[in-house]
Amino acid sequence: MNNPLVQVEPGLYIWTIVTFVVLLLLLAKFAWRPLLEALERRQEAIRKSLDEARQAKQELGRLHEESARILAAARAEADAIISRTRADAVRAGEELKQKARADAENIVKHAEATRVSILLTRKESSVAAVVEDDGKGFDKRETGDDVLGLVGMRERVGLVGGRLVIESAKGSGTTIAAEVPVP
Repeated sequence: MNNPLVQVEPGLYIWTIVTFVVLLLLLAKFAWRPLLEALERRQEAIRKSLDEARQAKQELGRLHEESARILAAARAEADAIISRTRADAVRAGEELKQKARADAENIVKHAEATRVSILLTRKESSVAAVVEDDGKGFDKRETGDDVLGLVGMRERVGLVGGRLVIESAKGSGTTIAAEVPVP
């Protein structure tokens, strides 16, 4: 074995150990502490980020529950509004039917009509009634608005926010149209 790399020399051992110990001391003094501190800072940042993520998740869950409650309340309120609106529409329709019947009876009684037609129409936001007759009619200039209970008709329709149109001429019958808004 003449190879100098594989021959054992005690001086080389000592210098290798001394170099290793000096390097170990230098690393301990100058490199490991800053590395450990950097690792601790990073670990703390990761822990803080995880805590913030947990808090954000909890907040998101709370907001989701709150929005679900708000949506449920809004749906319930919308259902109640729809129910009230349907009931109001039925009531308004019945009122218009009764008014139309009364108008038809008045027409037959006062206008001497042989034919009376009543048309009820439901629109998206209103209910309309049109009553026509072939009676003797009247001239509004001669009789004014207070004839045949027209003032009462206007007041009743006006009270519910509706409108009333009356068209008549002597000898050609009368048309009364009422339209009432439906909430």
